[in-house]
Amino acid sequence: MQDYDAAVADCNTAIEIDPSFVKAYYRQGLALYEQINVPGAPAKAVEMFEKAVALDGTNPDMNDILAFA
Repeated sequence: MQDYDAAVADCNTAIEIDPSFVKAYYRQGLALYEQINVPGAPAKAVEMFEKAVALDGTNPDMNDILAFA
């Protein structure tokens, strides 16, 4: 689909509803990471991955992506 702006917006809504919804942070990080040419997006992606790991440090996918980013 590659509608990363819509994905980021959807994740923002999910986070507003439930700030502990780990998957929203993770998916928002992925969408932001795909917007590598947008100023500030890569740093924001790392921030979202860090929040996801802070909420669920046992998830290997999240730890791997944070190490990669």
